[in-house]
Amino acid sequence: MKDRYKNRSLVLVILISIVSLTFIFKLLSLQVFNNKYETLAQKIALKKINLYPNRGLIYDRNNKLLVYNKAIYDILVVPRLIKDLDTTLLLSIVDMDKATFLKKMEKASKGLHYYGSNEFVKQLSAEQYALFLENNWKFKGFYGETRTIRNYTNTGAAH
Repeated sequence: MKDRYKNRSLVLVILISIVSLTFIFKLLSLQVFNNKYETLAQKIALKKINLYPNRGLIYDRNNKLLVYNKAIYDILVVPRLIKDLDTTLLLSIVDMDKATFLKKMEKASKGLHYYGSNEFVKQLSAEQYALFLENNWKFKGFYGETRTIRNYTNTGAAH
């Protein structure tokens, strides 16, 4: 009787070993060798916000202002967060046509860009940005970002 079940136990041990090795190999490939899911998880869990520093003012030797900072406003989009978007209102605020909007949204929705922040509109005026912020609750998935650029008091050469 013992000899009869000896082969079955050997087959069972081999089968369990193969399944265990398969699971171990798959876990190693997912967690150690492949970083695709780590990158995806970081894009979903972390919101990257760029903080642009203000640069210093530049004066000439007579203490006259030559270069100063001017605030500009950008709108960014996270495609996976978009819900119930009022497209007509958004397009009227940012002065954009429907074809350009669809092209920008298609570009933002491809691959890993779907989970991260994508540039939607650059350098809005203060009035447009104020309108955007007033109606921001209607644009889930869109948010504003402020940064500064250099501006010159004279129209001549910078140097």
